Amino acid sequence: MVDPLTLYPIRLLRAALEKSGEPFALQASPVPMVQDRSLREIAAGNLVDVFWSMTSIEREQYLLPVRIPIDKGLFGWRVFLTTEKNQHLTETVQTIAQLKKLVILQGHDWPDTKILQSNKLKVITSNQYRSMFNMIATGRAELFPRSILEVWKEIALEKHNLRVDPRLSIYYPTALYFFVSKSQPELAKRIEKGLNQMIASGEFEQLFLEEYGADLAEAVATKRRVIYLENPFLPKETPLTRKELWVDLEALVGK
Repeated sequence: MVDPLTLYPIRLLRAALEKSGEPFALQASPVPMVQDRSLREIAAGNLVDVFWSMTSIEREQYLLPVRIPIDKGLFGWRVFLTTEKNQHLTETVQTIAQLKKLVILQGHDWPDTKILQSNKLKVITSNQYRSMFNMIATGRAELFPRSILEVWKEIALEKHNLRVDPRLSIYYPTALYFFVSKSQPELAKRIEKGLNQMIASGEFEQLFLEEYGADLAEAVATKRRVIYLENPFLPKETPLTRKELWVDLEALVGK
């Protein structure tokens, strides 16, 4: 069974490579891997040629990013998975100082973890993605921040009777990129060229909205409070001046 969370990146990657006119074949890695191992395999030129993940200064030091945010920056807009029992915990949270009192769950090798910790939030980690939903369900943590682009799909997949908190969200600037090995600059150029062609033609926006339009509308309609966090790990090369690459969150929800 194909993970529905991978459908959009795969469709986008295939479409971008098709623009090059050169032959290619997409094949999933036969070995299941946590995020950190996938990136190390790319860096070493083993098993994996392309992977998509959030960027960071550290990752861009040993991998070659295609600096077009395939998430339009929305992986940094996070709502909280929680339980019915713990939903009341966010009722009065208005500031980072108040959020610091709650226990937040993250993946041990996710860039988000360092971002939250740098903002002095209380974070516990796990190295098993699927187990995190059980950790929230059983009260080992109180909040599990998830991107608005993934949370409703996860709710449908996971059978833990979790809730998406209706009151609160956080945002930090970040980007979800395709990464390749530094030894494959031509592959990076092919992907970048194809993505730019799709942006110019409107195909990128069409594909993005086909996959995430309903999720974005759901997130905006609920009118959650947004607490803005700093991201000291965002590389200075991030193309923030290319406004067509990003969703303007402040224009959507205010600040």
